[in-house]
Amino acid sequence: MFSGKKLIVIAAVVVIIGGSFLFMKKSGAKSSDNSDMRTYKVAKRDLTVNVVENGTVESVDAFVVKCEVEGNTTIIGIIPEGDVITQKDIDDKRVIVEFDSSGLREKISQQEITYNSAMASLTEAKESLDIRKNQNDSDIQQGKLAVQFALMDLQKYFGEKLALQVVSDEIFEKDPMKITDLIHNEEIGGEALQTKRQLESDISLKQEDLERAKYDLYWTKQLNDKKYVADSDLKADELKAKRLEVDVERAKTSQDLFERYEFAKQARKLISDYKEAKRQLERIEARSRSELAQAEARLSSQEATFRLNKDRFEKLQKQIAACVILAQVPGMVVYATESNRWSGSRTSIEMGASVRERQEILTVPDSSKMAAKIKVHESAIDKVKVGQEALITIDAIPDKQFRGKVSKIAPLPDPAGFLSNPDMKVYSTEVSIDGEFSDLRPGMSAKVSIVVEELKSVLSVPLQCVATRGGQKVCYVMRGGEPVVVNVQTGSYNDSFVQILDGIKEGEEIMLTPPKLYDTEKDVHSKEKSGDGQVQKEGGDAPKDGGGEGKRPQRPEGGEKGQPGGRP
Repeated sequence: MFSGKKLIVIAAVVVIIGGSFLFMKKSGAKSSDNSDMRTYKVAKRDLTVNVVENGTVESVDAFVVKCEVEGNTTIIGIIPEGDVITQKDIDDKRVIVEFDSSGLREKISQQEITYNSAMASLTEAKESLDIRKNQNDSDIQQGKLAVQFALMDLQKYFGEKLALQVVSDEIFEKDPMKITDLIHNEEIGGEALQTKRQLESDISLKQEDLERAKYDLYWTKQLNDKKYVADSDLKADELKAKRLEVDVERAKTSQDLFERYEFAKQARKLISDYKEAKRQLERIEARSRSELAQAEARLSSQEATFRLNKDRFEKLQKQIAACVILAQVPGMVVYATESNRWSGSRTSIEMGASVRERQEILTVPDSSKMAAKIKVHESAIDKVKVGQEALITIDAIPDKQFRGKVSKIAPLPDPAGFLSNPDMKVYSTEVSIDGEFSDLRPGMSAKVSIVVEELKSVLSVPLQCVATRGGQKVCYVMRGGEPVVVNVQTGSYNDSFVQILDGIKEGEEIMLTPPKLYDTEKDVHSKEKSGDGQVQKEGGDAPKDGGGEGKRPQRPEGGEKGQPGGRP
């Protein structure tokens, strides 16, 4: 607390300063009094142009543990955050996260029953298919034998040559009456030829017997007329001759019946049996294909059902296995957090917390490979290239500076957030940090300065020496002991110096702090009347007014080629 005497002294000082200011303003005194001017001698220097952005330290190769359990589950066990996983933990298979698996175990018990049932049905379908194949082979073989036997019967009856002709010639199927003519075919053979020959032989023998009987009857009549033989002998010879005539007619009738009916009937029957055997074989083959296709379809259906139930069973097994996560890499444990874009709150990982599938639970960062993640404004992204050198300052370690390089630049700007400015375009950029540092931790705030341009021996002045007057960049050059307004063309710049491309020369003295705007209007008009300080108006937009002592002008916007794109 100040004493009453001190308060009176302070009040007096304030009144004196305020009165002096009002007196200078009313009397038109210039703030650029020669006795108070501070100047800077223009010289050439090496100019390093940087793009500076704030970001966060992250591990490049962090091992991320995610929830692989489908749907939502609950954490029932988790390693404390900050614990360090050692190689011994990995060898001992230490559990670092465990989820509730009670519901999954109930499901797998029921699925195991369904899986075993599907396996039994699949085995039955396989056996049925094998049986069906064997039965089809037997049926087809029987059908082929029936065709073969029917053909052999034809060959046996007609002879081989005529039998082949009969089965291949469709005329006998279109005109069955043609079959009767086969008995007279020169190629006839087999039983038909044998029967035909036997009937012809019977007729021939009976005709010979008839001829002898007629011859005997002739001589018996001659002898009976001369009374050498009795009438009974004559009568007996007559009866014998008549009987033999009947036998000849009977033999001819038998031959006719055979040729016209019996042969045709047997021929048609054998041909029909052969053709029916072939049709039966076709039916057997078609039925076999159908039944085989049905058996294969049943097997395919059972295989699909089995695979489906097996996949479900194995999936549940994997889900149960995913409920227990073991230590896999050494390092310090860092819990994952997620921000809620509606409420702004952050979801923490803890015991009993509900998590969803694919949600990050924790990370084990690799401290040997660290990087700073920054977001570069679109006005400077064309200046930043992969491989550029960078200096990194960590807020938690302010007395130490780290070196690195730009390792990755996003090809597209980050999507606009719910509450972010949609016109603000930034590109995610990664700057790798050289070396290994045990004191670096993920999440630390960092300031990254990327060296985008190295200019050697260029004319440059402090930023506060450049002001904006009448839409032009100007410097106040000391000529004849008085400041003269000179238009200048600027180039690249950094936080301290700006390159001068044209307007002033090396060795000239310029005001370090340009006069205030209301003080310089007279200077501009007076010097323009005398012609001093007039130069061609070149360059782009001038820096914003940095007038007023002790104030630094804002960064130039949209300067000439080579000018960095730092945001004001």
